[in-house]
Amino acid sequence: MTSAGAPFITPALEPALEPTPDDTTAGTFKSAGLALKEDSTSFTASRDTNISPGEAYSTISSPLIKSSVSSIKQSGRSPSCVDFGAGAGVSTQILWDLGIKSIDAVDWSSSAWMKYVSELGVPNALVKFYEMDDSRFLSLHPDNRYDFIVFNFAVNESKAKLYAKKYLLQSPTSLLLAPINTNEDYWLKQNYVLMDFSGKIIKSEAEVGAWSVQFQPDVTEPTCSGIWCPPFNTFVPNKNQLK
Repeated sequence: MTSAGAPFITPALEPALEPTPDDTTAGTFKSAGLALKEDSTSFTASRDTNISPGEAYSTISSPLIKSSVSSIKQSGRSPSCVDFGAGAGVSTQILWDLGIKSIDAVDWSSSAWMKYVSELGVPNALVKFYEMDDSRFLSLHPDNRYDFIVFNFAVNESKAKLYAKKYLLQSPTSLLLAPINTNEDYWLKQNYVLMDFSGKIIKSEAEVGAWSVQFQPDVTEPTCSGIWCPPFNTFVPNKNQLK
């Protein structure tokens, strides 16, 4: 399903957001994985982490999200985001470069983050990394509310709607971005979806550029199947503690 309105892909010549004082004083955050991404193909960053095609990451800097970031800044607030499935930190850097300087990066495996951010990249104290799955993170931080929620793995629509309603700030600028299964528990095809804080779908795309949307499955779901799911990976539910 494709809805009307601005496309996910950001035009190549679209100007960047004007920097704010927060941007100029926040310092730098870099993932070495960003330079390695390919436009229409993915590659493996670690045993448990896949770096998605560059076209997938371009959705994060879509006009709709950029507009929300700009509106939040104009209101005098610093936008916040939780980045689920942060992996090698590629999505996290795109969010940072977009002007979001308060980020909780969450991934149940730290191997890709340690290599591409901690060792080869540039970490920043404003970006907090938590080695745990999304369910455990939110169970430890039940009162957290964000301007943006970004998923970098496939989820069911029911989960995306629950998270949008419960963990987004109740504001017209709040957005959740997720690759959502075309059918419940069907992990072979997703639509890239933007939701508001009520769980209403604002935009949905089956293809992003030349790439047909397919992400790693949600490892917390018992129906998770394939090489990115237990027992083929190292995921053990709730084993990771707060860092």
